[in-house]
Amino acid sequence: MVRSPNLGSLDQLSPVLDAAMKYEITVALSRLRKMLVQPDLLDKAPLQAYAIATRWGFEEEMKIASSYTLGLDIINSPSADILNGISTAHYRRLLIFHLERAQGAQRMLDDISPRNPVCSACRTYVERWHEEFKKKAREELSLRPTSSVICSFDFLGPIADSIDAGECGMASCRKGGKKLETYRSYLEALRKRIDTLPNTI
Repeated sequence: MVRSPNLGSLDQLSPVLDAAMKYEITVALSRLRKMLVQPDLLDKAPLQAYAIATRWGFEEEMKIASSYTLGLDIINSPSADILNGISTAHYRRLLIFHLERAQGAQRMLDDISPRNPVCSACRTYVERWHEEFKKKAREELSLRPTSSVICSFDFLGPIADSIDAGECGMASCRKGGKKLETYRSYLEALRKRIDTLPNTI
């Protein structure tokens, strides 16, 4: 019985995979390909995993790794060492995937709106917040075309705090427009729409 090697990073896995390919060690190769797309390794270095998969023509692993790159700014953040391991054609394929998904997600920002509160003061606030949110979200999606950032309260909170809330005089409204919970259903609906977009190359 051949034991699976204990490899904790893609830097360790890559040379072992190279050797398995060179010497055509079929059993080891099958296990190493599975290790290449383990979620813990992909979370740490998705672009590196994509580069390794492209080098050996592992199409299925390439697709899996590409989905994990959505949380990366692949234009400004990749290191030269990683980019050197990706052919121009495969890098262009990934760029087009990111661009098309970003454009699709940005279009969805105009398809859904948050629920308006009862009073006019809070309604005006929500409308102002929504315009600012869409502006910031478009910028974020152009870099990282995934719902995980823009649909989080960490992203929403600073935008809400930057807008003057004004005064709400209606007891029935209860300042609903100024509470982050007001946007929970909006963010969930937006997330679901964005997540319907193709998530692999």
